[in-house]
Amino acid sequence: MARIAIVGCEASGKTVFMSALTDFYHNLVPENSASNRFAAFAHRQLRTLRQWPPATNPGRTIALEWSLRDSKGEALANIAMLEFGGETFRAASREDEGSSRRQAAVKELMDYLSAADFVIILVSLKELLRDDVAVADAEFERSTEALWVTRGLIEFIRERLPGAGVVIGLTQADRYRDTLAAGGGPAAVFAARWPRIRAVAPDFPVVEIASVSATDADGRPAEGFRTDGILPAMREFARQTCGDPKRLLAELSALRED
Repeated sequence: MARIAIVGCEASGKTVFMSALTDFYHNLVPENSASNRFAAFAHRQLRTLRQWPPATNPGRTIALEWSLRDSKGEALANIAMLEFGGETFRAASREDEGSSRRQAAVKELMDYLSAADFVIILVSLKELLRDDVAVADAEFERSTEALWVTRGLIEFIRERLPGAGVVIGLTQADRYRDTLAAGGGPAAVFAARWPRIRAVAPDFPVVEIASVSATDADGRPAEGFRTDGILPAMREFARQTCGDPKRLLAELSALRED
């Protein structure tokens, strides 16, 4: 089983990324009831209601299991993901005591990360590009902690998952395309804004992610939006997990809903 861990602080775009994954790959088949509910709910929220999925509640984790199938119905890959609140990720990195329920969620998260074959680290471009002079103290503290949490995750991967693939995805790229272009691309912008993080992960690829290609004037998913903006991260998954010569997982980057 190829196990993908999608991680990041709250508002980094984890739930929207997973929703886009189920929307983009029409042959991503749910293999448990939680995955079936998630896919149906995500489709209703994004496509029918054109609303963003709500954030995952703190202290709650949901195991999602999928199989990616080709046109003949044969499984190309098994994908397991763990949905969790960004606050749980922060608590894990801070080693907070918290409630027994929170402790159980943190343990499940750390066990899941320890078994990951590939890690997608999501960082919100809004967070990355925040003006520390203009923001309130609470926002500044949150931004500072997000940086520290991301560094903790990178060190965890270095120490505990030496054979795992990894990609850093900058989310909400549709809103910041001009900024990314002016800054020399996602890797250059990431290095310029978070140089201390880039210093401990100089070899990790950094890609832009637009889980939803466009938003309307009210900031909601725009009519007829695309979800192909997840492809940069998924192509890295295919490339790092099996390499170009191997067909099965490499086909992951090409399978899509037309």
